[in-house]
Amino acid sequence: MKTKLKFSVLIYSAFIILSLNSCFEKYYLYEDLPVVTTQVISDVTINSAKSGGNVVSQGSSEITERGICWSTEPSPTILDNTTIDGSGTGEFTSEMTSLSGNTTYYVRAWASNSTGTSYGEEREFITLNPATTTGTIKVFVRQNTSAGSYIGGAIVNLYLNESDRTNDNIYLTKITSLNDPIYEGALFDGLQPQKYYFNAFYTNSMGEWYGKGDAVCTAGSINTLHIVCTQ
Repeated sequence: MKTKLKFSVLIYSAFIILSLNSCFEKYYLYEDLPVVTTQVISDVTINSAKSGGNVVSQGSSEITERGICWSTEPSPTILDNTTIDGSGTGEFTSEMTSLSGNTTYYVRAWASNSTGTSYGEEREFITLNPATTTGTIKVFVRQNTSAGSYIGGAIVNLYLNESDRTNDNIYLTKITSLNDPIYEGALFDGLQPQKYYFNAFYTNSMGEWYGKGDAVCTAGSINTLHIVCTQ
């Protein structure tokens, strides 16, 4: 009887030890990996979007790399399109570029330590449709005043921001119509909806003339800008 009791105690003790060991293994395995969440998607355009993540816990070792990954298929990994956005814990932001228009993408934040890589929750978005999201800005150039003559053959440079204009980092260049500068101007089409910055200049027998102006492009519309050039 005592032998059976001892055997039962041994079996029960072994079961408890194995169960505890299994729990500890699962606990430490979970803790070894980082814990990361995925930021919401923002600033979606035809070919880009922004997201990011938050490394809540580094796990048992320091975060060596972190970023986001995306794909047109669910459950993207770092073997797909990936950004690397520094290291360590905390929040980070990132931008996805070279995307295709009117396409569904799946995004996850990721973080790696010496144990491995873990992923945040998956987020989904659709890039804008190029056919319905671009607009046109038509630029007219006048001499001296808002009532001055329209100028044909004037060079008009488009810039994406004020800093680019200051540094003459030209995005597009067009020339106002020589045939009908009053109605045709210089046509900038296929533009994303945003604010744009312009310089205009031309030369005639009186010398060189310069002007600048800004305009907001609205999707599906033709927006106009009149630039007055002075010496």
